[in-house]
Amino acid sequence: MTALPDERRHRVGTDARDAGVVAVWFSLLLFVLVGLAALVVDVGTWYLRAQQLQRAADAASLAAVVHWAHDSEAHDVAAASLRTNGVDPATVTFTGERPKAHHYRVTLEDQAVPTFFGKLFGKNAITVNRSALAEFVVPVQMGSSYNYLGWSDKTMPLQAASGVQAAAARQNFWLAINGYCMAKEYGDRYSAGYDGNGADTCFSNEPNREYRLYGYTFAVKIPLNSGPSTISIYDPGFCATGGIDREARTGQDVPLTVTVYEPDTADTPTKVSDDAVRSIEIFAGCDPAQQGAWVDLTTVSTSGTYLLTVSTDSAEDSFGVNAFALRATTPGHGPKVCQAQSNDCPLVYGLTDLSILNNIVSMAAPTGTATATFGLAHIDSSYAGKQIVVDMWDPGEGMNTIEVLDGQGTPQPFTLYVDTAKVSSSGGTQLDVSACGDSYSLPGRTGNCIYNDKLVGLVIDIPPSYNPGPTEGWWQVRYTAGSNTTLTDRTTWSVRVVGGSVHLVH
Repeated sequence: MTALPDERRHRVGTDARDAGVVAVWFSLLLFVLVGLAALVVDVGTWYLRAQQLQRAADAASLAAVVHWAHDSEAHDVAAASLRTNGVDPATVTFTGERPKAHHYRVTLEDQAVPTFFGKLFGKNAITVNRSALAEFVVPVQMGSSYNYLGWSDKTMPLQAASGVQAAAARQNFWLAINGYCMAKEYGDRYSAGYDGNGADTCFSNEPNREYRLYGYTFAVKIPLNSGPSTISIYDPGFCATGGIDREARTGQDVPLTVTVYEPDTADTPTKVSDDAVRSIEIFAGCDPAQQGAWVDLTTVSTSGTYLLTVSTDSAEDSFGVNAFALRATTPGHGPKVCQAQSNDCPLVYGLTDLSILNNIVSMAAPTGTATATFGLAHIDSSYAGKQIVVDMWDPGEGMNTIEVLDGQGTPQPFTLYVDTAKVSSSGGTQLDVSACGDSYSLPGRTGNCIYNDKLVGLVIDIPPSYNPGPTEGWWQVRYTAGSNTTLTDRTTWSVRVVGGSVHLVH
């Protein structure tokens, strides 16, 4: 049946109205879709800006925290780091602050992050905030709390300043460097040229991969009220006496080069490459005038921390052990031993590691066992809640046990690693070093004790509540051996904090 004109007109009107509804809904949906797209763009823009600010704040706080002694320098370094990482400090609100010692916080606020969707509601920009807090773990001071380091001479008694016991200042070890041809198994971790070359042979198919031409680094901290201070070295020339008080064995010359640097103005306390050289002294061989005597290196009149390096050459004719000591004297105390916590006494200490000759002619107990202690490191309250690693290279041969004592003389439990492999996490406090025999022998080595030519790592947890006083916190190493034992252990120790010296806290 043919539709009437009125019916056709009705359907046409309905279609038109449907099309209008669709157009309205499409317009509304398009508006929502555009708004959602704009919102996605807004969120992405905010997120990218927040990421950029966070990365810049992280980098700036890490760069600035090493300048922990100078707020203005820290602020300038942080600002420069921001620019390097694409954030102009002039276009954001930039705050640098030191909430507590050895920390630095960078806070960034950008109040002009543009919007797209927000413009529809009259919001042209939003504010994005980010911050980062970095911590600088002060390098561990190794040795002792006095103005002497590496003093073990029984024939030259030390005089002590008022309130100081001279016996306490004697660390029972010499600082020492082996000649290039002394195999690494003889106890010098970094100055031996070879590993596994045996006795008196300056050749091996195993070069020492840890060899360092610059030797060992020490620090002399001169306080504000000390006056002109003289830095000296004891018995620097190598004389092949064979005596255990200084040279452990005969051999060719082990020359020393001693370089003293100007105060560390760059706040990089373990580096010398950015410090100006103050003086260089080369002790090429045996000089009778220096044997058993102090030799002055330099006199300084400005307070600060002076780094110095002691090294030997890489000549392939050197088999001896050159042992020495360091000190800093002042007008007020002269050559007397003084306690470095006083405001007029220098502090002489090792940085990162100590290469030493533990030297006790005879451990005193006539029967049973005898003990001897050696200065290790200053573990102050900034290490609370952290882990420290006491590394010992080739330690304790001929002894029974080794312990690490805190500032109160309490043995500390440790997790044991040998050559970086975990051996025990029992939490014991004694390292048994007594085992020797063919079962411990390594190819190309002359020693056969359990830790000969091996790296022993003792990982120690510092309790969060650890809080020694200003004059406390000096830890020690204790050796235990049989009665009337002659001790001449040549070893290298280091103390480091797990996680590195500079890191983000949050």
